[in-house]
Amino acid sequence: MASARHSGSGRPPNSNGSFTVAVVGHVRFYRESLVQSLSRHRQLIVVDLGVGDQESLERLAHLRPDIALVDLPAGSAAQVVRQLTASTPRSRIIVLAPEDNEVALLALLEAGVSGFVPPGASGDDLVSAVGEATRGELRLPPRITAALVARLRTTASGCSNAPEQAHLTVRESEIVGLLEQRLTNKEIATRLGIEPGTVKGHVHHLLEKTGVRRRSDVGERHPGRTKRLTLIARDRNTEE
Repeated sequence: MASARHSGSGRPPNSNGSFTVAVVGHVRFYRESLVQSLSRHRQLIVVDLGVGDQESLERLAHLRPDIALVDLPAGSAAQVVRQLTASTPRSRIIVLAPEDNEVALLALLEAGVSGFVPPGASGDDLVSAVGEATRGELRLPPRITAALVARLRTTASGCSNAPEQAHLTVRESEIVGLLEQRLTNKEIATRLGIEPGTVKGHVHHLLEKTGVRRRSDVGERHPGRTKRLTLIARDRNTEE
């Protein structure tokens, strides 16, 4: 499925018409393959900046690349993105990430990512993503575009009423029901056919959304509240 593209302000090329692309990745073989693939394009100056550790971040801050291509696990990627956004705010950041974890992708987007490329993308897809980023275009998976639209609609319709409502995805609503049964993350993962780590991410996001500290309180009545949380599931097409 094609990714959605949203235009913004782009980066002008260097004086010689080229763009600098810094590659950060935790697996050396894949990182070097990315560098080799991108280096075939004459308008791209590609630099291997390592595994995403502190040294990589310092080199990124010094280089100030036009594009930073990040191939790291979601948690590490979010940290790198936040630090890179703070140190080199003009750099555009592209993350290689699976499209099936809405929570992780939204967190990366909020951290400052300019686009996503799925791991199964071709070299041409990657080059296209780099080109779009230089033009200030935002490359998003369709489900993330749908989630953002739903958030905007929720914000627009809910600013003046129902401040107590927690707007949940279909998957989050399913997890709420299982949490109320006092199931563990592993049991929930088995029940839903997903990874325990994915469940953990959903639970963390649910705690933030509902404003509670304990997982057993999600969806329950809380001290100081006069209304029970209303769980509103978006259309299943935006989740499945």
